Amino acid sequence: MGTISRGGQMKNYNKLLSSFMELKSIHLEEMTTIPKDWYFLEGDREEIMSWNEDEAEKIWIKMDKRIQKHNASGINYELCPFCYFNNYNHEITVSKRHNPSCMKCGYGQRHGICTEIYQSEEDQSQFQRILRTLKLEGFNVYKTLSNGYYKSLAEKLEDEYISGKKAAAKD
Repeated sequence: MGTISRGGQMKNYNKLLSSFMELKSIHLEEMTTIPKDWYFLEGDREEIMSWNEDEAEKIWIKMDKRIQKHNASGINYELCPFCYFNNYNHEITVSKRHNPSCMKCGYGQRHGICTEIYQSEEDQSQFQRILRTLKLEGFNVYKTLSNGYYKSLAEKLEDEYISGKKAAAKD
């Protein structure tokens, strides 16, 4: 049992976080006209997989707490592993001021900085385009990505990546 522990190449929490983001992108694409690559790219997966597994586990615990206890829904920093990884602080995010966490965020480098709001469509981050598209298509982001959706997704991913590991750890 010990051979597939923390020191190994399993990185189950990293896989869970990566799948969380990818499955959200697929859900958005299936429900709307939003291409999944606006939300998730192979580079996003590569970055998540490069993280230390202990850090990935801490990130998942924080996200899962937001889902289970705080009824998180929609698309926002509470449900973004990159925000947790970069220690994003929403309280210091203000218009026309760059949040230091966003400036170093790999996701922001690939997709555009999420908190940047521009007037022209061409300059918008993919995150802002997603929010704009949902609004234009008449979707409520908090219903399209409801807390129920997240609870179901969390349960599915934990069953796939974590439950067997937890059971093995108890033996």
